Order: sequence, then structure tokens, then C-alpha cells
Amino acid sequence: MKLIIGLGNPGRKYKWTRHNAGFIITEIFGKALGIKFKPFKKFNSEIAEAVFKNEKLILAQPSTFMNSSGLAVAAVKSFYKIKLGDILIINDDIDLTFGQIKFSVNAGPAGHNGVKSIIRELGSQNFVRLRIGIKEIGNHSTADKIVLKNFDLAEKQKLKREIAPRCLAAINAFLTEGVDQAMNRFN
Repeated sequence: MKLIIGLGNPGRKYKWTRHNAGFIITEIFGKALGIKFKPFKKFNSEIAEAVFKNEKLILAQPSTFMNSSGLAVAAVKSFYKIKLGDILIINDDIDLTFGQIKFSVNAGPAGHNGVKSIIRELGSQNFVRLRIGIKEIGNHSTADKIVLKNFDLAEKQKLKREIAPRCLAAINAFLTEGVDQAMNRFN
């Protein structure tokens, strides 16, 4: 069984913010699988389940705000008894330029509060992450202003047409070939 968690903030206000890149990608991946997210209060998450290549796959979007993502991740992991190595966290990354994606394993949070919360609640950083670049060249605003800024129209189009298909291919590689092969292909 694999668990894919997209990080973001709940609510329409945040739907297209840079911080919601994880939500956006898991939503697109769920649609590609033909599944829909449903709220589960006991997990503080929206959950979608599928069978992918004869293996159960859980998609989750924490309904906690970003800084408390770990509470939801720990609840889902515990309930489904998922091993750390079978968890893929999809999150925005302000250190990567918009359009870049990168896998990391057993990596620190690099200032990302959602990832900090997950590490704290799981007691480990030994899980896989697919990081999606949101950095704007020439934008010298503070991190909190950048992550809560909406993608503009051109960025939304690039996200849907170019970045999302690469992310879905990367997720597919993680699920079918394993993290090492996925890293070799997409990093």
C-alpha cells in the first residue's frame, strides 16, 4: 500500500496559491485515476482510494492548515499501517524555480513548515518527497508572501499543461519503479 499526500491550505481563498502546489497535483492525479476526494474528519483530511497496478493507493489532502499537516499525515499513516518508505509527500518548494520538480528522501524540511510538522509528528524524516518549484525569478518578497501569492494566469496554464504531466509521470515512476529510478529520471 502507498500513501500520497499533497500539502496545501484548505478553502477557496488558497486554492491557487503557490503553497497549494501539492493539493493541485494530487487533485489532478486523482482525476486521472477517476477518483474523487471525500472528507474524513477522523483523519483531518480529504481522502481518495484507488487500486494502482494491483496495489492499494491512498491519496490524502490534509484539511488542517499547512503548519499542522503532520497531525493529518500521522493519523492516516497509523490507520492504514503504512511504512515510512511508502509515503510520498508532494509539497511546494521556494528554493526551486517555478517549473522544476525534484524528489528527495530522508531530507530535512528546508524551512517548509508543513514538512516540519510531518517530521515532528512521525518522529522521522525518512519518507519520500516530490518538491515542486514555486520560486519566481526576481521576486525578493518574504517567504510567507511568496507562498501565499496566487499563480498568475500564465503560471496556471504552465502548471496544468507542463508541470502537472511531469509530476504525474514522476508519481507513476515512484509507484511502479521505486524511488531510486524515479530520482534518476526526474532529478
